Amino acid sequence: MDLESEIKRLYVEERLPIRSVAERLNLSTSTLRRRMKSFSIKSRDKNHGRNDWWQTEEFLSKSYIIGLKSTVIIAEEVGSTPGTVATWLKNFKIDRREKGGSLRGQKMSLSSRKKMSAAKKGKYIGESNPNWKGNLVSDEVRERRSYIAKKWRNIILQRDGYKCQKCGNKEKLHVHHIQEFKDHRELRWDINNGVTVCVSCHEKIHSRRFPDWLTGRVTQERDIVRIKPKIEFKVPKHDLEDLYEFHSMRAIGEMFGVSDEIVRKRIHKLGIPTRDSGDRRRFNITKEELQILYNKHTMKDIAGMFNVGETTIHKRIHEYSIKKIT
Repeated sequence: MDLESEIKRLYVEERLPIRSVAERLNLSTSTLRRRMKSFSIKSRDKNHGRNDWWQTEEFLSKSYIIGLKSTVIIAEEVGSTPGTVATWLKNFKIDRREKGGSLRGQKMSLSSRKKMSAAKKGKYIGESNPNWKGNLVSDEVRERRSYIAKKWRNIILQRDGYKCQKCGNKEKLHVHHIQEFKDHRELRWDINNGVTVCVSCHEKIHSRRFPDWLTGRVTQERDIVRIKPKIEFKVPKHDLEDLYEFHSMRAIGEMFGVSDEIVRKRIHKLGIPTRDSGDRRRFNITKEELQILYNKHTMKDIAGMFNVGETTIHKRIHEYSIKKIT
């Protein structure tokens, strides 16, 4: 499919809105706008689209002032968004009602709160929730983030007096599963299967270094500000297509001394189709081979050898229960 001709057909000839064109092409609206800019396709005037019939002072005054309708209800009626309706109310200098109306600042009765709770229960579950990610979160991660997990952690912290049971430290506390969370499902929330440890002792238990954002670890040069020189990445389209056919964005970035994000932006700017996730190289290695490599190299070095992320190496090491032998 020629993306440029398809965008011209849908947006210029059929005059579909940006959002509809993006849905047809399976792109985000921001990505579509960038592609249109690279193809020199001009956007239509926002104020003269298909839904501008309602953008008049008479209609909005009748709906909002006389009809006492909210911006949400008006938006549903005209096929727009509450933010757009609010913008046009502001353009026509129509005074907005105070949020919350006459009940603002008043404490609701217990019976009213129960009625509101009952009305909302089950309404935002699964696909109905605006934060729904398409069931991409694993059951294990979901359980680690659950209410019972937080309750279990708080009970153990309180029981252990909010201090590490190995060294007595009271800062950066974790609750460690004595029997592994993954392998002992029946003991996950048994309070006898948890113990309070500090982040340093937790690292020693697992024989690995936790990321700095988790430990709060800072470098001695934290007060030194270094300004890196800006490296321009202007590889021609033909050359970049040849490179991208055989290398990942990360590998290309390392060749030119730039980040993979800069490579990704250049690829999108030039209109080069990106590979689907299914085309990414898989990390296939046996436990014995990985053990030998891990004894001699860091996870970062191994990641560079196989052109994969460091997280992929860490997951495979954890999957094989490999420990570094020095």
